[in-house]
Amino acid sequence: MGNRFFRNIAFLIFILFFYQANAQDSVSKAPLVGVWELTNVAVEQDGEAVRPQNTTLKVFDSNGTLSQVIVTDKGSFILQRGKYEIVDKTHFKDIILEDSRKNSNNLGKNYLIEYNFTNEGNNKLLSLEGALEDEKGVKTMHWKELWRKVDILPN
Repeated sequence: MGNRFFRNIAFLIFILFFYQANAQDSVSKAPLVGVWELTNVAVEQDGEAVRPQNTTLKVFDSNGTLSQVIVTDKGSFILQRGKYEIVDKTHFKDIILEDSRKNSNNLGKNYLIEYNFTNEGNNKLLSLEGALEDEKGVKTMHWKELWRKVDILPN
């Protein structure tokens, strides 16, 4: 009886630890979770911010999945899919698993993205900043993006 009791206690402790670890992971991702619409993008350090030509949406889910969708007058398509991992309160790692562009060299790459949140009126904004790298890991192009959280309509 004593051995079974300790196995049950060990199992219970494992379950509690597992749920606590997953809950903390979801909480750390919580601010990013949702649908974001690209409002402007700037390339290079002194680049002027411009509005995107097409509606672009970035979707973060609580499981660490990230998708980017482009909406054009000819239809919508998924540009990229991947995962994201929170590094700290201002950085996440973007891991690109799929890219619809045939000439993309992003597949399998990990990019460190700096992020921060601001509010503008009733809009929650997400600023992202990062850099693309060549095959040798040399940063080739810096970019900044500003995203607006897509509102959920009340019932």
